Amino acid sequence: MTQKTYFFSLFIALFIMGIGVIQAKKIERNPVIAYATDPNAKEVRAYALYNDYEENDPWASARNYARGELAQRIATLVTSAMDSYRDSYQTTENGKHIKTASNKSETNVRSYAQELLRGAREAKTEAYRQKDGTLTVYVCMEITLDALMNNMHRDQRILQALDDVDDSQSFDFEDMEQQEAFKKALEQANKEH
Repeated sequence: MTQKTYFFSLFIALFIMGIGVIQAKKIERNPVIAYATDPNAKEVRAYALYNDYEENDPWASARNYARGELAQRIATLVTSAMDSYRDSYQTTENGKHIKTASNKSETNVRSYAQELLRGAREAKTEAYRQKDGTLTVYVCMEITLDALMNNMHRDQRILQALDDVDDSQSFDFEDMEQQEAFKKALEQANKEH
């Protein structure tokens, strides 16, 4: 084997090994998405991304989209928790289970989104510059379950939007036992969604 052949073979081997290394590169999960979708989170979280040129303020747009996603998630969770609460907590005076149908949709809860989002915070943000000069901004918004419960307690219209049953089956937010039952239903809904 001549010296040229040896170096050429060595070059080809290193090149192939280099391609193998490139192909085996570990793909990292975006930290904002990982944080937002953590199944063990105690907070209600949602994320959004926005891609635009820097002068168009993609941070503000991503933040707004993330708030919208969080409002949607809260509407789903609160509606699900209320249905679960009714199924598991409410009983008649003789102990039989009351089955109540929720006639009001998530749309009713969404109409109070700004009130429900009081106390939400921007939990994590990442930005990446793309080859075309745009920025891709990821934002995760979160709210604690306690803050969400406080918002619902503070604004009784939210409960009225949810509580579409007659007064004998009505949700009483002043009753600590009912409040705890609803909070547990909300925690369970947060884990499942």
